[in-house]
Amino acid sequence: MAKKKGFSAEEKYELILAFDSREFPEREFKSYYGVTAYAVRKWKYLFAKYGMEGLRKSKGWKYYSEELKLDAVQDYRSGNYSMMEVILKYKISSTPCWNNG
Repeated sequence: MAKKKGFSAEEKYELILAFDSREFPEREFKSYYGVTAYAVRKWKYLFAKYGMEGLRKSKGWKYYSEELKLDAVQDYRSGNYSMMEVILKYKISSTPCWNNG
């Protein structure tokens, strides 16, 4: 499968199934499907929590309050949470949100 910019919800679901089948080791999975294990794990969580709707792309910009941002940063800096755990805990859409200083 060639690397592509984005995946539909249905494609994400198929990639979750392929990842879970362990047909390829993680490193080869990325090379073959063009998606990281990190991304697939995030999709798995979203699917488990929200079903297919959780795999669909958002349709717009999401606002985060200053309080939520501060809480998220404090949790991450405490060392008690990984970035993925903070993203999921606070329902932050993706890691690029962290880079918008």
